Amino acid sequence: MPPDAWALRCVYIREINRIAKGLGSAVRLFAHDRSGLHNPTLIGRAAAKTVGKVPEQSLCKGLYRGGWDPGEGWTEPSEDVAMLESVEEALVRDDIDGLVEVEVTFTDEPSADCYLLDLIAEG
Repeated sequence: MPPDAWALRCVYIREINRIAKGLGSAVRLFAHDRSGLHNPTLIGRAAAKTVGKVPEQSLCKGLYRGGWDPGEGWTEPSEDVAMLESVEEALVRDDIDGLVEVEVTFTDEPSADCYLLDLIAEG
């Protein structure tokens, strides 16, 4: 996992939420740091009315970086049509993947995932 993967997650959350708000989605995305699962790419959904007054930066940070905490008993809502359209628009029209540059380096250490290396070599 790249050490700055949290930054990639922030870009996706920020951009998709801005589009979703404009399209009237009842859902917003947030950086979801789950206890026991430290994954800097995990993104959760919350009701827009629940996070309406939460600063954008707090939604992007994740709990372990001092961001918004959905709390115990939080239920993730399903995406609505406007959220699905927001993701599609971010990918196609806004080229959200073009806003982020990711570099991956494989080591020659025995612990490297040889299966993954084989797949890349075949590609």
